[in-house]
Amino acid sequence: MTAMTSDLGRRVAYLRRRRGWSQRRLASAANVSNSTISRIENGTNSDFTITALTLVAAALDHDLVSLLAAELPDQAWRRQLGTEARRALVALAAPGRPAVHPDGLHAEITALREARMRCDFARTAALAPALLRRMSPTDLPQETAHVCYDLALSLRMLGHHGEAWLAVKIAQTAAANARSRALLDTVLALQAVFAMEDGELAAAHAIVSSVPKIRPATRSDACGSAALHLIEGLVHAHIGISDGSDQVRDATALLSLDGSGTDLLDTGIDQVADVGLWAMKIANATGQFARAHDLAGPCPDDTFGASLWHLNMCAVQLQLDDAEHAAQRLLTAHEIAPQLLPSRPETIACASSLISRRLRPDTRRRIRSIHETALRPVS
Repeated sequence: MTAMTSDLGRRVAYLRRRRGWSQRRLASAANVSNSTISRIENGTNSDFTITALTLVAAALDHDLVSLLAAELPDQAWRRQLGTEARRALVALAAPGRPAVHPDGLHAEITALREARMRCDFARTAALAPALLRRMSPTDLPQETAHVCYDLALSLRMLGHHGEAWLAVKIAQTAAANARSRALLDTVLALQAVFAMEDGELAAAHAIVSSVPKIRPATRSDACGSAALHLIEGLVHAHIGISDGSDQVRDATALLSLDGSGTDLLDTGIDQVADVGLWAMKIANATGQFARAHDLAGPCPDDTFGASLWHLNMCAVQLQLDDAEHAAQRLLTAHEIAPQLLPSRPETIACASSLISRRLRPDTRRRIRSIHETALRPVS
């Protein structure tokens, strides 16, 4: 591998990920083979042609010269995202901010949502501060809750945990001001997930236990409440209070209130989780690995959900001592959402375990690359 091919590969991978594309999708757009994209990005050799590289550049809206000169994000740029987000969040508490009619923000909020749903967390974090400077948790509570929720999740994925907590707390205040049970329950569910990922199981349990259990009045309310039930089940499973099956049953029942099905929790601000995904996580946490595999259900359609589904299936198949299939799950999760994987605590655990297993050399090399990326500190 030369410095030139390595830098070129990083540029192609970065531009592809900014679009939320998989290697397969870029190959299709450029009319080249999947292996060509893989060789370019990995920098393993330089036997791809100038014609192929020109086609790849065009698919990424570049010519060959601008592709070779494309800038890569560095640590200072990522730190700046956290700094700008923190300033905007702190300024939300300032009095006297003029209200903006929500219609004037619709296009920008839509762009923010689309960026986050395709796992472009850097773009989400870059777009949110300008929106927040024109908002207020009291004057535009629902819109503020939406933006702060997306920002919190994106900052968390980028490694800015303190700023993510600040954003999700402001989202909670805004959701309460909006008097939206669905919004509030979804925000609290995200807080509980953050607490669990930080190892604060008692705090996560306190969050999910603090919400009164009432019969939801609307479909959105039912979805938000179901999300909390599933998170509560996972907390109970980790603490050892129960196996979480009661919470899975209750969540499924809530989503069946109007006959709309139980496949997806959609609270109006986020596709929180696929029920099968959370049921799988809960069973895995209680050591019921074969049951976890059976409960997984079909893979979700969205980028975020599909990547997490494959990542959790990797963890389950590792426990079932099926290393080769587990490795393929991890590689698939990485291809679907390479921006998401390094931020997940499960990634390091799965990759570390796989490195010690018997795998094909090429598979081991790719898993090791994922492992090294996940271990790289974000600053």
